[in-house]
Amino acid sequence: MASERSIGFIGLGEMGGPISRRLRAQGCSLVGYDADPRALERAVSSGAAPASSPKDVAARSRFVLLSLPTSREVEAVCLGPEGIAEGAARGTVVIDLTSGNPPDTIRIGRSLAARGIQMLDAGISGEGGTAGAASLMRGRLTVVAGGDDDLFAQCRPILELFSDKVFHVGPSGGGHLTKALLNFLNATTLLATAEAMVVATKAGLDPATVVAALNVSGGRSFSTERRFPMFVLKGSFGPESAGRLRYLLKDLRQAVEAGRALEVPMIISGLIHGLLSAGVASFGPDVASTNAMRLYEQWAKVEVRERAELGPRSAAAAAGPPGSR
Repeated sequence: MASERSIGFIGLGEMGGPISRRLRAQGCSLVGYDADPRALERAVSSGAAPASSPKDVAARSRFVLLSLPTSREVEAVCLGPEGIAEGAARGTVVIDLTSGNPPDTIRIGRSLAARGIQMLDAGISGEGGTAGAASLMRGRLTVVAGGDDDLFAQCRPILELFSDKVFHVGPSGGGHLTKALLNFLNATTLLATAEAMVVATKAGLDPATVVAALNVSGGRSFSTERRFPMFVLKGSFGPESAGRLRYLLKDLRQAVEAGRALEVPMIISGLIHGLLSAGVASFGPDVASTNAMRLYEQWAKVEVRERAELGPRSAAAAAGPPGSR
């Protein structure tokens, strides 16, 4: 029988790979599987034992962590042929780190429970993009978990191996719902900051100085503190700047659907979903989500960039006050 420190991990890609390496660095014995042989090979090179299928992972592990693109893959891995349900002993615990769709999460959890397998949904959040990998390896992630109290208590020691902020937000589905709502706010502040900064830049203000002012006032957010000074103002929109746009759009859709199911008029989130959809149409689904703010730059025909060649005061003076041109 696998020991309590023998952990299965399915999905060893952009997020799962770094988390699995963090677990190995913390002394865990790891059994890994990924449908992509290259991802599995990277995990094996970091000390994980390879598995031939999700069923094989479950047969060799007490806890199985999932980090997959959507709930569709989670369902296939858990309940499909050669899936977890075929190999897991009763009492096995699945920790789903996927940004899953809450109703699907609840349904999959119930199907697993009927087979004696428990599932905790645990949305994860960090700095995003490849730039966040270093902080992830230091265990600096936020986890929002859904499930009953006893299950959370079982899983918490594992979650704390790769996260320094762990929250139990409520019953099954609650972790994934919180993650969707978190990303709704993340996208909202990104696009609202883009709108404000395009106005400031087109008016002749120095973008870097305006961002600095926002960060010591009521206008500050993760976007003003991280995304804009570290990436947008430098013209950096690559994978280091944020996660993929299609994943953020997925989470927005899930937040909108959850709100509407509860008869909440999702006015703002619906608008943000539409803007992100326009971003996907313009730039493609696999670019970093920071690219969505470039819609405003295109519409206003201005780029929001720091002015390294001019000091804040001389830049504003050179442009003149709003309405002077």
